[in-house]
Amino acid sequence: LPFREMLQLHLYGARRVTEALAGMLEDRGRLVYISSGGAPACAAKCREDRRALLSSPDLTWEQIDGLARDVLVALEALPGDADDSSVLAATGVAWGLGGYGFSKALVNCYAAWVQRDYPGLIVNACNPGLIDTDLSRPYAVQSGKTPAELGMLPVEQGAVVPCKLLLEEVAGRGAYYDRDGTLCGFADVDPNDFES
Repeated sequence: LPFREMLQLHLYGARRVTEALAGMLEDRGRLVYISSGGAPACAAKCREDRRALLSSPDLTWEQIDGLARDVLVALEALPGDADDSSVLAATGVAWGLGGYGFSKALVNCYAAWVQRDYPGLIVNACNPGLIDTDLSRPYAVQSGKTPAELGMLPVEQGAVVPCKLLLEEVAGRGAYYDRDGTLCGFADVDPNDFES
């Protein structure tokens, strides 16, 4: 998936759905955004100024959108075959998996902003874990391993943390939860995560 489309799906798609539905939720209603272990892995490896932004739960929508647009402009100036280190040098953003982690780091920041914009709701983002899906399975094939050997979990396991955030009492608001349901900072990397 080209990065521009990935950004439209992960960040701007989440925003469109939120704008359409959040006003219909009653007080203490919940929103859970599906993020990834790639989000904190990206944030932790970015240039210091970008890391500070992607680690902050206090960004405004304008800052989130501005960061996304700045990176898109810088990417368009690079040759199509630019490697991850060239993208990092040009944008200050750690690249990998075509910008997947960066797009999900922006989703984490967006969840924090939505929490502030809708203080009566309970809003969080989470990493469901490395799930055996059509999207992740090619990485197993490329590595010559089975999905199970890479630690991929069955699809049903991907619902565990989102359901916890929807149904159980949780401490965080506008926060990021890791694949085991642990409340984490936006740049706290799980060393056992596939994308770290």
